[in-house]
Amino acid sequence: MLWLIVAADPSFYGMLNAGLCRSPAVLLVGWVNSVAIALGTYLSGRYLGQIRRLHAQAPAINLFERGPLFAFSTLASHLALIFAAFSYSFVLAFPNSLENLPTAIYLLGISLPLILVIFIYPLYGMHARMVEEEQRLLEDSARRIQAALAAFQSEAVPRAAAGVDPHRRLTSLIEQENYLRKIPTWPWEPGTLTAVLTAVFLPLMLVVAQQVVSRYFAG
Repeated sequence: MLWLIVAADPSFYGMLNAGLCRSPAVLLVGWVNSVAIALGTYLSGRYLGQIRRLHAQAPAINLFERGPLFAFSTLASHLALIFAAFSYSFVLAFPNSLENLPTAIYLLGISLPLILVIFIYPLYGMHARMVEEEQRLLEDSARRIQAALAAFQSEAVPRAAAGVDPHRRLTSLIEQENYLRKIPTWPWEPGTLTAVLTAVFLPLMLVVAQQVVSRYFAG
């Protein structure tokens, strides 16, 4: 990546021409930054893999207990936001970086989509299991509705002897099925995905708008 950046911009955003890259302080900051990125990437990948495995090993899924299902969504969203902060910090440190083709391709084509993958990938396994559990509950509900409908249409058993009003029971089962269909099957609180998308793409829109405005007035 560094080789591509230098090939497209031999001045390395002006730092090579100014001799800054030979400064011990700048070299120290660069090494610390590189080590932090490498360590953060390793730990993030490890944590995301652990989330995926823990979701796969969960013995049972209860759609009515949201706490365990949403337990890791905060961690996944924070990791995604950390990577977004790294990307935009780079743009702030080097305002002309988006004019460098390899950097722009990496930031816009790899880094930002990767942030969404960081958030969604570890939680997708739980999403699949929640969909399966919802489908199981709906199939069970459909069988109960079928039985209630048969009882409602049958005249062999008097309503008083059955002990339960067949019409009321059928209506109640239909309402239960409608409720089951509305249960969310993504393992995060409402608004979490919106917050992540806003944090990722709002700064990008501002950066692009700034570039467009600066080019317009420069022209």
